[in-house]
Amino acid sequence: TFTLLTSLLLSSLTSAVADPWRIVLVGDSRGSNNGVNTVILTEIAARIVTEQPELVLFPGDLVQGSSNTNTLISQLTTWRDTMQPVYGAGIGVLAIRGNHENLGSVTAWNTVFSGSYAMPANGPAGEVNVTFSLVHRNAFVVGLDEYSAHIHRVNQAWLDGQLATNTRPHVLVFGHEPAFKADHPDCLDDYPANRDALWASIAEAGGRIYGCGHDHFYDHARIDDQNGNPDDDLHQLIVG
Repeated sequence: TFTLLTSLLLSSLTSAVADPWRIVLVGDSRGSNNGVNTVILTEIAARIVTEQPELVLFPGDLVQGSSNTNTLISQLTTWRDTMQPVYGAGIGVLAIRGNHENLGSVTAWNTVFSGSYAMPANGPAGEVNVTFSLVHRNAFVVGLDEYSAHIHRVNQAWLDGQLATNTRPHVLVFGHEPAFKADHPDCLDDYPANRDALWASIAEAGGRIYGCGHDHFYDHARIDDQNGNPDDDLHQLIVG
């Protein structure tokens, strides 16, 4: 099994597996110290190390962002340096861009998240290092960039192909923006047909969690698919 470090226990993620493991899902750390809230992110990094998860999923808005490539590189480097205790503990860190990283060129992102800090290099053309999938033990994890080709939308054809090849029982997909609006009006529901296609593809593949940020609070929503069975509904976790 794996567990997420939130206030929620999801029974759909538990099974009789002798070797449980953890994922941390947390996002939106931008602030005033070179674009980063280093005070709080330092506390988060320390807590992550204490909890000893195997993966950290960070759904965007790491930094304040800038249209100047050098400034954005500097901000992202500050974020990476603040998270260094997590990297140093051997915990995998998977991050995607938010709208604030999208203020600048993807060159800045690829400069900072390269080498041992790079994301899995299996994304679609034009989205390598910002969209990706990863198999880890009994889970299939997908990070989606929602700004590369069409803002507030994802590369659905690539995602469909990835989900079709999955054989793991647990599917966890994360992106920056909520699929269903909670606060910010600019999110995936700007394009409801595309959002619905995304949601259906995750649910049909056995996914039970879509993690996101963008809104600056914690919110859990179970989206009822109206089939009378709450156990197969997909949950939206906002962890901004």
